[in-house]
Amino acid sequence: MEFELIMPVAASDVETAKQNITYIRKWLCPGKIVIITSGEIRRNLENELYRWDDIRLLDEDEIQEGLSFETIRNYLKLRGAEKRTGWYLQQFIKMAYAFKCETEFYLTWDADTIPMCYIPLQEKDGRPILAVKQEFHPAYFDTIKSLLNLDKTINESFIAEYMIIKKEIMIQLINMIDRKSFSAWFINILENIAQEHLGASGFSEFETYGTYVMSEWPDVYEMRKAKALRRGKQIFGSCPSEEIMEWLSKSYTTISFEKWDRQYIFRHPCGKKLFRKIVPANIFVKSCFGVIKLKKYLTRYVKIGRIM
Repeated sequence: MEFELIMPVAASDVETAKQNITYIRKWLCPGKIVIITSGEIRRNLENELYRWDDIRLLDEDEIQEGLSFETIRNYLKLRGAEKRTGWYLQQFIKMAYAFKCETEFYLTWDADTIPMCYIPLQEKDGRPILAVKQEFHPAYFDTIKSLLNLDKTINESFIAEYMIIKKEIMIQLINMIDRKSFSAWFINILENIAQEHLGASGFSEFETYGTYVMSEWPDVYEMRKAKALRRGKQIFGSCPSEEIMEWLSKSYTTISFEKWDRQYIFRHPCGKKLFRKIVPANIFVKSCFGVIKLKKYLTRYVKIGRIM
């Protein structure tokens, strides 16, 4: 499958994104890597990445006419949700790139997510693969219902760290949203988010696209459960060793190191070769998350006890 990979990058993601390029080249092999960021960051990255012919840098305010940080911020400010400007903007950028893409498909990729092994993006019959997980956020489907009059179509969730998008379908989806209002399509989306959800998480481009695909184009995609480790920073910090990364790759296809996450200090033995040989990474990770959950519970219990 020929495709372009797009990666929106915020200021806090720059270093992770630069490290990630090596893994992306090795395991995903896109025809082009498109980094979308603010003008200032773009200029700085151009000085560092100019030697790489397969990388293109785009200003986030130039993806589509009218779509910009300032436009989204001005609207959200009127409704008291200005702090979520960047969060909504990066979703709209992923959607709007369909109008710029030069291949039939493009892959959206989170800057803080590292591919650990080869990830198949299409079946043998040529159908692209949508990654799915076990997750449910009702507010997303409230917005989808208001916007498109569509209900949830599958038990799983389309929210993942990446998505292969067929540009023809995304353009059709955007045009449908655009026709429903005199406002720009991205403002129309914001207008359909309930006030109580707007300042938190009121829209998902992945859930919206996936729901639309399964409703209107059900035979185009195949679905496959993602083997992802989302909160890798909690256990392994921001920069695990290559040996630990190789060990993790036997259990997970992607690992995310989210910048906002808290790192818990574990004196774990996974730095030892014998331990990694005996214990599967997913078993160890599950145990660590159990310890984290217990620690949070005990901390809350102690606080309540002090109050009482």
